[in-house]
Amino acid sequence: MISSLNKSWAPIGWIAAVAVVLAVGCSSPQPIRHYEPEVVAQQVQSVTQPPSDVILAVEDFSAGTAYDEQRIVYRADQYKFDYYHFHRWAAPTGQLVSDTLREVYRQTGAFKTVVGGYATQADVVLSGRVISLEEVDQSKKRWFGRVVVNIRLRDAKTGELLWNDTMRVKQSMTDQSPDGLAAAISKALTKIGVDTTPKIVQYGKKSVRHRTTQPAGGSSPFKQEMEKQRNLENQN
Repeated sequence: MISSLNKSWAPIGWIAAVAVVLAVGCSSPQPIRHYEPEVVAQQVQSVTQPPSDVILAVEDFSAGTAYDEQRIVYRADQYKFDYYHFHRWAAPTGQLVSDTLREVYRQTGAFKTVVGGYATQADVVLSGRVISLEEVDQSKKRWFGRVVVNIRLRDAKTGELLWNDTMRVKQSMTDQSPDGLAAAISKALTKIGVDTTPKIVQYGKKSVRHRTTQPAGGSSPFKQEMEKQRNLENQN
């Protein structure tokens, strides 16, 4: 009797086991979501800087080791941080920041043209380094998007350092989510672009005036170095 009972239940147990395996194997993995900051039009409209003849080049920024990737950083402690695995930026943070700032500068209307970092017609070149780009969870009900970036402005022809500063912006998040963080980072980056526009125009105008009073000549060492770097990148 025991033998016959075991035989009658065996197929049912086997079918149940197969069903569990199939269910696990066919389950869909959680998709990876990507996020990208947007220029906040209302903030850009507050710029009162009149149009200038300055041609601005914005190089792709570098980033600190912890931020030099696409995974989004969040922290609830001064010394400890972590990454969201399924929520990522659309590009590495250095490129993300420079692309957003480049678009902010374009939309201000304060420059004759805003171009890439190696454009030969540029008057001044903006470069920088992302020190932090992250979500900060201050408490269970207070969250911020934080951006810290060091920026450097150089004369495009001579390589002279015109301006160097570190910008720090902490923007409140309306909700603790990747969308809330993206919105906060958008406001923070737009603010950095808006706040730095007058200073860039100021130094850019000086560079333009200086060149118009100088006799025409060959390529400057800085320009030659930029050409050399561009040629090396093209070879690679």
